[in-house]
Amino acid sequence: MPSSAMRHERAMGLDLTPPGLSAERFLSEGEPLAGGPAWLAALRQQATLRLRVEGLPANDDEGWRQTPLAALKRFPLGGRAAAVATPASSLLRAEERAARLVFRNGALQPAAGDMAALPAGVTLASLAELWRAEPARLAGRLGRLSATEGLPFAQLNLSLAADGYALLIDDGVRLERPVEIVFAGDGEAAWHPRVLIALGRDSTAAVLECHVGRGAYLANGVSELLLAAGARLGYCRVQDEAPAALHLHAGMAELAGGARLDSVVLSLGGGLARNEWRVRLAGEGAEVRLDEVFALRGRQQGETISVIEHLAPHTGSAQVAKGVLDGHARKVFQGKIAVASGAAKAAGSQLNKTLLLSRTAEVASKPELEINCDDVQCSHGAAVGALDEDQLFYLRSRGVPLLQAQALLVDGFLDQVVETVALPTVAAALRARIAAWLAEREGNGT
Repeated sequence: MPSSAMRHERAMGLDLTPPGLSAERFLSEGEPLAGGPAWLAALRQQATLRLRVEGLPANDDEGWRQTPLAALKRFPLGGRAAAVATPASSLLRAEERAARLVFRNGALQPAAGDMAALPAGVTLASLAELWRAEPARLAGRLGRLSATEGLPFAQLNLSLAADGYALLIDDGVRLERPVEIVFAGDGEAAWHPRVLIALGRDSTAAVLECHVGRGAYLANGVSELLLAAGARLGYCRVQDEAPAALHLHAGMAELAGGARLDSVVLSLGGGLARNEWRVRLAGEGAEVRLDEVFALRGRQQGETISVIEHLAPHTGSAQVAKGVLDGHARKVFQGKIAVASGAAKAAGSQLNKTLLLSRTAEVASKPELEINCDDVQCSHGAAVGALDEDQLFYLRSRGVPLLQAQALLVDGFLDQVVETVALPTVAAALRARIAAWLAEREGNGT
């Protein structure tokens, strides 16, 4: 009996032979940025050695059983295409954001950025620029969380990253408006953007990342989030890649005492989009919220994999992944909450809810708890179903066409996550993109 991943590959018309993903092929074709400090070269060397020893995943590896890895064989896995002048749309108006950076095919486009509104104590810059000009500001930060097990493509990113951005905020600084970052792809290539966000004690910031493009490409990104005591970060990622693109992202976060991370991902694009999280609640009172909204159609596959570690007392985590699937789309959810022996009074919850708009859509959900401490409150759950027929009948009986009625119910279902976004401007941007997806579905008659 073929696995569900193999069945999905067959439906997508992909090569079903063993992936044969060679770390050496990635590394030989890659074009990492030359230069940089000695400590960075050492990190890259360690990552490269680890890749050569451990290799890249196969479908018999735990955590990758559901992933159509053969899709990666279609791409030039290393080198980057030349940066192109494709339009890079913005979800925020200039007056709604503090600054903006634009990357095309992994390369910074300085002319498309806007850095005018950054206050003192805030650094937003190309990562390549910083590790050449001010490497001391990255030492002890960049690569600090890269030893995470089970993330081979994050190791590949560290080996081959040529650029990305760093957002560094001093103690006590509050960035009132969000920073917007646009990653735009075009053509057939692969790039490995690196993100470092480091917030000082009691500082506050919000970031909106938009991942868009056209063509068939591989975007393999890593985000490292370091929050000092009392820091607050809102981190929103809109993944709206080209239909033929592959999007791999690993988010790694470490929170000190009293810090809080609120993350939401809107996943709409890509033929295959895999979003992973590794979060360490390292200080007492640290809290994280990992939310996701997904809307997939055709033969798209979306994957969400997360591990949240409660390492200190009185830590809290909440994760909600809600979305809709249409056509032959497929969603994989694997979430784990791990509570260490010394993390008394920890509280964690996890929920995955999916609406199926067609009989051919598929969901694979695997929530997991690992509790090594008494006196904790943890829960998990998953639910899959169709739209409520009574609600549909109510709307239809009042003259609302079927697709429009479905769109109204789907919008209400997804908005339960969007309304948790603290910044109204970011929430409005997410609602606008969801509305556009629903309008596209209605316009296609599906």
